[in-house]
Formats: sequence, C-alpha cells, structure tokens
Amino acid sequence: MLTTNFNFENKCSSIREGKSVNTHITAPAGLLALSLIYLKSNNIEVCKRITIPNSFTGIENTNPNHILLKTVARNLIMWDSIQNTSEFIYDQIPDLIRFIYEKRLKDIHERYSLKYNVEEIDYNTVTLIYVNIISGCIMSMGLKYAGTGDYQTIETIYEQITKFRKIKQTKCDLANDPANKSSLDQYNQFSILCVSLLACSLILAGTCDIKLLKLIRIIR
Repeated sequence: MLTTNFNFENKCSSIREGKSVNTHITAPAGLLALSLIYLKSNNIEVCKRITIPNSFTGIENTNPNHILLKTVARNLIMWDSIQNTSEFIYDQIPDLIRFIYEKRLKDIHERYSLKYNVEEIDYNTVTLIYVNIISGCIMSMGLKYAGTGDYQTIETIYEQITKFRKIKQTKCDLANDPANKSSLDQYNQFSILCVSLLACSLILAGTCDIKLLKLIRIIR
C-alpha cells in the first residue's frame, strides 16, 4: 500500500502559506462578516480596529483594494454617523493621505523631507487609498439612503462623480512616476464611477430619474 507523508508546513495554497494566512484573500470576507455582525451597533471600539493608513509605513503595507471595503465596514458599524454631506466624506480621509494627494510636490518635500525619503513615496497607492475612501463613503450613503430618493445625497454624490470624471488618467508606463501624481489608471477610474452610480441607483430606485439615466448612458 502506497502511503504519502505530507509536510503541512511546506504545503502551498492560496489561503495559507505555512503558518501564515494570505490576508489579500481572506480580508474582504472578514471585513464583510465583521460589518454584518456589528451592523448599526455604533461600536467605536470595533470600528477603531478597522484601520485606514495614516503613516508612511501604513501606506507601504496596505492593499488599496481593501480600502473601499474597510470604509464601508466602518460606516455600516457606525451607522448613525453616516451623513449625506461632502464633509462626511472628506473627514474620513486621514490627514497624511489627503495632504499628499491634494498638495504640490514642493509642499510635500517641504513638510516631510526631514522625516521621510519623499522620493520613495508611492503616489499611486496614495491616490488609490484617497479615491477608494471616497467611494466607500459614497457606497455607505447609498446603503443608508436606499429607496429614499433623497436629492441632497444625490447632489453630494454627483459632485464626486464630476471630480472622478476629471481625474487625469495615468499615461506613463511607470504609474508611480511623480509626473503622474494624483492620477488614476482607467480601470480604477471606471471602478469608482461604477460604485458611485450603483449608490445613486440604490437611492433613486423606482423613481425613473432621467438625469441619472442620462449620466449612466454617458459614462457607459
């Protein structure tokens, strides 16, 4: 009888690598589960455990694709804090991320050159974190105001859609080239536009709103 001894420490899979867990795969499901368990609980302690990077080390170690889900999870937990204003959106963007994205390269050098090698800043990751936080806030607003037809919420989202459509697309092969600071690739630009339109459709469900239908057709 043929027997085979497996060394599970060396076993390779997409979920586990030895004793380590591949969080790039498990994090989305974990975030969704956590948000449903504590849905509308307004539990600030759980919310604090879902962190958004606000340091250079955090930027280096984060997966930008998880930021949208993190933002939605935090807002679903802190349900009563969801508002339909631009202030609600931008208050959730960490100061470091907002400064690097919105300011000129000269300003970034002046503020951080003594603390960090600014030549190594990953501008592409910062941009993805920035826009995914906004997208997560928009999706949260869509879920809270679903079916209400609230036009204050719609106008707030329309304002962000207008900004998303004007974001410069990355033209260089090197996405992290400083010349492409605060620009997006086409895939991520379309992704955040689709999330924003989905949030609008939740809010205006059943209203036959012509303005939104036109916007969807234009973007499509």
